[in-house]
Amino acid sequence: MSASNAQPRESYGYLAAILSAICFAFMAIFVQQISPSIPASQISCFRGMFTVAGLFYFARPHIMSLLKFKESRAVWFRSIAGAVAVLCYFWNTTQGSAAEAKALANINPLYVAIFSWLIFKEKLNLREFVGLATLIIGALLLVWDISRTKSEMIWIVGNLGAIFTGIAYLSLKRASGKFPAHAIVFCFGLCVMIVSALGPGLWSIPQGQDWLWLCLVGITGLSGQIFLTQSHLYLKNAIASSLTLLTSILLIFYDTILTQNLSSGYDLWGNILILIGMGAMTFLKNKPISVPSAILQSPQKGL
Repeated sequence: MSASNAQPRESYGYLAAILSAICFAFMAIFVQQISPSIPASQISCFRGMFTVAGLFYFARPHIMSLLKFKESRAVWFRSIAGAVAVLCYFWNTTQGSAAEAKALANINPLYVAIFSWLIFKEKLNLREFVGLATLIIGALLLVWDISRTKSEMIWIVGNLGAIFTGIAYLSLKRASGKFPAHAIVFCFGLCVMIVSALGPGLWSIPQGQDWLWLCLVGITGLSGQIFLTQSHLYLKNAIASSLTLLTSILLIFYDTILTQNLSSGYDLWGNILILIGMGAMTFLKNKPISVPSAILQSPQKGL
């Protein structure tokens, strides 16, 4: 690729990453606008349906291959784990602070490091360890604040989602070598739909503006994943991944200034330290994951 062509592609990559972060931030905000009568599992299922409908045309050539479990088991394993993580993230988002839900989802590098050490014998360098330690301190501050002011179930669900995100990352390494991103995202959306349909909560028929908010959740969720996938095509993985942290920055601003859900020093600094720790690990890791985290969002990077 010539230098003249590389510059516009890189610029588009930065734009796509920023748009992705904005889309995912608005997705979380829209989730909170839906009435409490609509459970998180129903909202998450609707989001999965949007992803399946939006990518079905592009995924059609790969559907038969996806049905061959021997070839696609890594994709399904990754998709089911990611679907559980998304459901956990949506549940936490409906319980209070959007920034706090995102911060709990962001502790997944802790579990990725643990699983990578146990399974692949991968070790952290000193800089990665400092980033992980910073993330853990931030998580402990959140634990302290949640134990004082909110239900401990928020912390439990957040950790469960982070664990499944870590499992999904490890499965993604194998899944990505056999299928293109849009096919994996399609499978992921299908699993989000199915897992959410089996999730807790008494579903109800949306009323009035709930239809609008549900549609906006679906649109921003799908758009965010598309933009994030594009950003990884034109940027280095470390740079594209680090730009996803803009979602957390936007939600911290939203919950500090607009909703004031981050009212104490503990939860605010917990969010900030988790953000810094995750950013450090994204930039300083020894072996970056070779495939975009775009397909994990949600919570996370996507989950």
